[in-house]
Amino acid sequence: MQQVLAVARIAMGAVCVIGADLRIRYWNAELARLAGIPEAAAIGRACAEVFGETGRCCDAMSRALAGEPAEPFEVHIRDLVLMAAPLSLRSPGQDAVVLSLFPRRQPGPQAAQQPIGRPPLTAREIEVLRLLIDGWETDRIAATLRITRTTVRNHVQRLLRKLGAHSKLEAVAIATRLGLRGHE
Repeated sequence: MQQVLAVARIAMGAVCVIGADLRIRYWNAELARLAGIPEAAAIGRACAEVFGETGRCCDAMSRALAGEPAEPFEVHIRDLVLMAAPLSLRSPGQDAVVLSLFPRRQPGPQAAQQPIGRPPLTAREIEVLRLLIDGWETDRIAATLRITRTTVRNHVQRLLRKLGAHSKLEAVAIATRLGLRGHE
């Protein structure tokens, strides 16, 4: 759970953490603002109760907890329609899932005016960040993840921007301060 909470604190935008019992364990300020539900009113409640969804929510969370890919799904909070994207860390004994939520974009000029906050780190960006914490260089990360050096650099640039960091060292410091650990 600690590793998942660390990821949730790094992930920017509206996020929550769903435990293996499908209850909300973490609810950040951005999600409280977006959904109009304070943290205290969300923590400990069943995700299906808060999100007004039973089948797809529970199915997606169960799949993510099992380390399987889980497709984003639509949730309804009050009169707001959000897209929810589960993030499975594929860690042994994973007991929680980070859920990133963002407004569903509607086509047309109104959609361009809707602020959605800063985007969360993707699973691959978190994976690259964990390898950076372990002190890995770009070439080793690329070889291990079977991606090009350019792709690694792109992931690093995006995670730097999302974390508000100016260097890999600063990103590692931010992640470590928030409790994220490397693989080794």
